Amino acid sequence: MHTPSSLRSTGRPLDRPTQVSSAMFLTFGEAKVAALVGSGLSARETAEKLGIPNETVRNVLKRVFYKVGVSRQNELAALLSKLVLH
Repeated sequence: MHTPSSLRSTGRPLDRPTQVSSAMFLTFGEAKVAALVGSGLSARETAEKLGIPNETVRNVLKRVFYKVGVSRQNELAALLSKLVLH
């Protein structure tokens, strides 16, 4: 996967939803959840941080997993890490 230079970082997690959204073709809401989970937060922590129900985060994660071709939160984190490193 080619990552535009504007999405590369200095090794920090890709934590800006706009970058995640454009890199992975996610909605902004999906990207916010993906960025937080990808940075190491649990689904529950993400729900608390965003002020939304845990079940909503789980449903969003299901859509994100489908769109990006992963099935676990650690796989999503690894994919986001690759976007930063490449």
